[in-house]
Amino acid sequence: PSENNAVSESYLGNLRQVPDIIEIYKINEIIFCSKDISHHLIIDKMEEWHSSLDYKIAPEDTLSIIGSNSINTRGDLYTIDIKTISTNSNKRNKRLFDIISSISGIALWIFLVFFVNKPLAFLKNCFKVLSGRYSWIGYCDVKDDVMLKLPKIKKGIFDTSTNMSRYGLSEEEKEQLNLVYARDYSLSKDINIFLRALKKS
Repeated sequence: PSENNAVSESYLGNLRQVPDIIEIYKINEIIFCSKDISHHLIIDKMEEWHSSLDYKIAPEDTLSIIGSNSINTRGDLYTIDIKTISTNSNKRNKRLFDIISSISGIALWIFLVFFVNKPLAFLKNCFKVLSGRYSWIGYCDVKDDVMLKLPKIKKGIFDTSTNMSRYGLSEEEKEQLNLVYARDYSLSKDINIFLRALKKS
């Protein structure tokens, strides 16, 4: 990735020269090695380079955002698309879920007081979400969130790490959870996180 690395005979150029290499060799697919290039830089380059390219990541270990247990397993490379959560249909589904669950929570609050640990806080959160200022599910708070060019969503009452241990999660693991959430978003995922979070809240 840098100009200072030792190179082999098959070397074509460094990371800065990739746009020229794409044009010269008519490249249509790029595979990043997560051992040598940070997730931050991968996202930056995907935004910067051609949108028509197919991007894949060869993960270094099982903590990778996209999967393989072995970097040598070629069949375990997966295309990444972090814009799934920002499609019109998913934005509509996410907001619809927020509205329906908030209205239901307010209407059924008298019954939910027996199942929710902090019923008053839950009721307050229902109004926050219903107002449109918050969503039930959002990204984890991470120090480098600005550097990650993830699709913008509303701040969540709960986040993608809500159902995991709050202790021991590194910044990188939280960033990876955010990336997976944005890439693989579905309405069922929000419902699952929400229901599990209610039992813990």
